[in-house]
Amino acid sequence: MIPTLPNPTLRLPLLSKALTLLAALVLGTALGLAVVSFPLILVLLAALGIALLASWQLLKNSHLTVTVFWVAFALQVTLFSGFELQGLYYPLYLLMIGNIAIRLMAGRLHVSPLVLSIYLLFYCTVLFGLFNLPSSPDFTVWQRLFIYSLGLIVLFQFTSLPSLWWLPRVQVIAGLVVSGWVIITAAQAGFADRGGVAVDQNFVAFIIALGLTPLLSRFLSTATSLLPRLGIGLGVALGIYAMLLLASRGMAVALAMVFVVMFARIVLEPRRSIPIILTGSLLAVVLVSLPGSDQLFNRFDDADLATANERLPLWEATLREYAASPLPQLLLGHGFDTSKIVALDVSGYTTSTHNAYLQILYEFGLIGLALFLAIHGLVISAAWRDNSYLALYTLGTVTFLLFANLSVNAPDGFLYWVVLGHLLAIGVWQHAAKGYADHPYLQ
Repeated sequence: MIPTLPNPTLRLPLLSKALTLLAALVLGTALGLAVVSFPLILVLLAALGIALLASWQLLKNSHLTVTVFWVAFALQVTLFSGFELQGLYYPLYLLMIGNIAIRLMAGRLHVSPLVLSIYLLFYCTVLFGLFNLPSSPDFTVWQRLFIYSLGLIVLFQFTSLPSLWWLPRVQVIAGLVVSGWVIITAAQAGFADRGGVAVDQNFVAFIIALGLTPLLSRFLSTATSLLPRLGIGLGVALGIYAMLLLASRGMAVALAMVFVVMFARIVLEPRRSIPIILTGSLLAVVLVSLPGSDQLFNRFDDADLATANERLPLWEATLREYAASPLPQLLLGHGFDTSKIVALDVSGYTTSTHNAYLQILYEFGLIGLALFLAIHGLVISAAWRDNSYLALYTLGTVTFLLFANLSVNAPDGFLYWVVLGHLLAIGVWQHAAKGYADHPYLQ
């Protein structure tokens, strides 16, 4: 028997009326103060009223909280990288947690026992690693702990199938905006090395690639007609050109694997695959002829390729130290942030292993790594049964995350867990809606 999901629509009429009345009072008071000319108070009260109305809309449509966070964060770390404001995203975090609390109290919080248990087990291994901290936790430790919990928080922000479409759309918009910024910056810098972009080029490419995966999914979708597919192809070309300028080898390889995995799902359908091969070949010819597009290929010819840009010594040292550990540390790791000590001893300047799997293996052990991979395995198993746009997007995005982890410590970033939480939500809601009663998500 297929389990019946609770109605995800949240109805709190009394609270809604109360907040609407409060907002009206605030705005009315502000209008009254305008008559007696108190401009500063007017501005403050008007801002408060707008904030209340916006907060109420985000509480009613919790998925919008995630999309607002994605756009704000993606643009703040790229176009506005010089702008820093402590606590800028705290209100959004509180809204996300408030959304969960309200649904829990209303009995409308849909939980997948399998997803919840595996995620919490992984988080427990992370918390266990705190026992080996050499000193009391500082801000960076607490921030990383919160980042690792963000996937579960984001999972519960999506309450229906339609709500799942918002984040991919926002990923595309943010990715295209950042791509345009990279291209303009490169042109202004005379197409200097890595596009003249001063921000971490790997992270910029990470944002662009996550904007390209929804476009590639739509491009390969059977439901996409010729004219929209042409527009989508132009968007894909824009993003790929920006990535060629950034010359991030790790992100480029990860994105290439996204296309390989997605295309493998349709390769046996000539009516879909042959036009895509022809279109892709034409775009490739155009892209490699553009100025600065050779920077990525030139980096693959660099002398440091044999050492993976000095990453190989870090990987070898981390594996060597891990292999020499006693059994308890093999299973549960050396503890939170201990991989930084190994990396610093080897390089003298970096604290990153530049490989997420080695970082998790060393810090949280074989059990932690197995649970981390199991979370991604749940996403893959949910997408594999389906060939829809969302399933193709899910499969492509989780592929990108898994391959990006080979060269950077991507899970230490906010956006990694935001998108992973969204992918878990797709598995929960899409498969529940399709009625897969035997699917492990619903057990």
